[in-house]
Amino acid sequence: MGFLDGLGAGAPDLSNWAAEKGLEHHDRDNVVGYSSTLWPDWPDARRNVMSGLLPGGEPGVIFHNVGKSAHRTESAGPFGIFTHRTTAPVRFTRIGAFVPEGIAGLQRFRAPVAAEEPPGWSEIAAEGIGLEGRHFFCSANADATVIERVMKAGLAKRFSALDPDVTPNYRFGVLFFERDGLLAPASIEALCVELAECAAILRSGAPQAVEGALDRDLPAPFWINEADALGREVAAPPSYPQTADQEGVGLDQVLTLSWMALATAIGTSYPEAELAPEDTLSFYRAFPRFPVPGQAVVVAVGRLPGTEIQGRLVLLADNYPDSFNYGFDAFMVDGGDARDTDGAYEESGGLRYAVRDGWACVWRSREETLRPEQIDASTYGELAAQAATLIEQKGWG
Repeated sequence: MGFLDGLGAGAPDLSNWAAEKGLEHHDRDNVVGYSSTLWPDWPDARRNVMSGLLPGGEPGVIFHNVGKSAHRTESAGPFGIFTHRTTAPVRFTRIGAFVPEGIAGLQRFRAPVAAEEPPGWSEIAAEGIGLEGRHFFCSANADATVIERVMKAGLAKRFSALDPDVTPNYRFGVLFFERDGLLAPASIEALCVELAECAAILRSGAPQAVEGALDRDLPAPFWINEADALGREVAAPPSYPQTADQEGVGLDQVLTLSWMALATAIGTSYPEAELAPEDTLSFYRAFPRFPVPGQAVVVAVGRLPGTEIQGRLVLLADNYPDSFNYGFDAFMVDGGDARDTDGAYEESGGLRYAVRDGWACVWRSREETLRPEQIDASTYGELAAQAATLIEQKGWG
């Protein structure tokens, strides 16, 4: 029994409800692709982790949190300032839907009732975007034009009408609601439907797919030396400090040296592939419907390692990138005349795949707890060979 089990005594058993709704019930386990939503990352604090097509029609996750929150207070005494540390029970429900279309323009945001600005985030005046009774905090490099567009398209109205105990968040491509208390099925379903409505607004107001993007040269990432950028434009370096030391800092704020090391190792292991790194935000602007949960930390264009298939290698993380290395590895190729996949994805031989806007994506989960620079780059050749078989069967590439 975990040390938090006593706190979870009041959590309802939703396994039967999950089965009725066609959701996979994970109990307390992590769901790769949604680690940032399932934070905190220890199983003892979670109950009823479920994933799949949520009520309302969006792919995503649901879970109860029954953890403890640390509180620190200070008071003045005759001998100076005293620090008091206590813990208090925390019980809430999170419901998250994967909406990748928002990554390029929105990056991440939070719309709480309280003025609780996360470290490293910026605040946008709520009245300027039509938000009532809430604050709006976002990434320092979020696109103000996109924020204004999605808010005026109806997102501000929806957020303003939510119960004050519900806080909307968006990060790592997941729009999620956090609600105080351990919700029962009827309340969860109602909140899922509301989340789906908000996801649809966000999706419609975000940047749309770029025609002919497969054949375009995207900018090189800011950390590539200009002399080695094959004549491409180089993305501007972020204007804020590069740190991953504080909760709340997203991928757009982190100079991920360890991911750069892995990208270099893959390129060194497969020089014949001529993999050229690309700027990740430019990638999402070109391919906003990229179907793999998480957020890209490495994108490289060339040949799939060990094959003659031209495409893109995309490595994704679903939480702060220098923490546990959960996420997906994906390959993206020309889909030819294939029609868009029904639903979020299909499966074949342990791989997931989907077709969007004339291109195809094949991916697998990565569940190692190694840091990126510790991963054996040769595994990408093995994955590419497996993916190549599926790509050739489908007539893509």
